[in-house]
Parts: sequence; structure tokens; C-alpha cells
Amino acid sequence: MTQEVMELAGNMNLAAAETQIALHCAPLLVGLKVSSLLMMTNEQAGRIFKLSADTELACFWVFCGEKKTVLLLYRMQSLDDYLKTPDVLCMLRGLGYQGSTLAGLLADFAARYAAYAAGGGMFPHEMGLFLGYPPEDVQGFMADKGKNSLCTGYWKVYQNVQEKIGLFQKYDLAREKLLRLMAHGVSIKEVMALRPV
Repeated sequence: MTQEVMELAGNMNLAAAETQIALHCAPLLVGLKVSSLLMMTNEQAGRIFKLSADTELACFWVFCGEKKTVLLLYRMQSLDDYLKTPDVLCMLRGLGYQGSTLAGLLADFAARYAAYAAGGGMFPHEMGLFLGYPPEDVQGFMADKGKNSLCTGYWKVYQNVQEKIGLFQKYDLAREKLLRLMAHGVSIKEVMALRPV
């Protein structure tokens, strides 16, 4: 982020759900990603649900603990299409996912995350697929246990480095643009209601 944008972010209430959406979901809001994951207080999670109402964004409770909630904010058709691509679906099936619909796959993922959170399961690294990460990078991460990546940005990259560096730069620009809009009085609800171009 540029110094100007860091100052804008520093002047915002970082605990507010609206700010968390701007910081973590800008690529989703402009149509560069299919989904984003948010970990926040239970109170903030309720606010996210209210903000996403009457928009094209869906909100899924991945996990709700005593103090923290994990939410997946996503564009339903985009995520459904992505998870049904042959490479992604093959990986999910290989990991034991049985769901045949978006709702079923999300339920399987939530169950795996809950098992991990309860201490009875491994961390579901396939989470990257639900975040729209390229399957080759999710596979590389899982095979190398997070080591030997070629670069790190929004995720660890194992193939097509230059392409992904360019994508990460677009993500950064989306975040900066959104923070500037909010600093000039545009509400996050207004941004969430827009269709990506």
C-alpha cells in the first residue's frame, strides 16, 4: 500500500466490520476473486450478514466459536462455477468431499473446519480452493507442506509466478481504490451493492 493509503487505513476504525470488508474483500468486491474469508468477533459477523443482505454477495458461516466467527463472503455463481472446474472438483473428490452442490461442498468444508477447531482434525488446507486460489498452488502447498514456494503474496505460489504477481498487484490496487472511496464518503454497503465490471 502507498503511504497515503496506509494513512487512510490508519484513520479508519479497524475493528469495524465495514473496514474489515474493505481490507480483506476488495478483490472480491471488484470481481477479481470469487470469495474472501473473514475471521472476526461474533458481533462483527452479524454486521457482515446485515451488510451483505440485498446484494449479490452471499455469506456463509464456516465456523462460530465462543468469541470468533469465520465467514466466507462470496459470489454464489462464481464460486459454484470455480468449484465445479475439473481440476478443482477432482482435488476435492480426492480429499473426500462428497457434496455435489455448492451448499453441499460448503457444508463439507465447514464440518472439516469445525473438526479442526475442536482439535479433532487436520487444518483443511483445501480452504484455498474455496477462496478461488489456483488448484496448482493449493496442491503445491499441500504436497510441500507450505515450503518451497516460488513466491508469497495473497497465497504461496508454486507455478506461473509472473502471472500471479500481476494478479496480486491488481488485488492491492483494488484495496487502495476501495479505501480511497470510503475515505471520500462512499459506504461499504454501496460498494457491496455494485456489480463488478
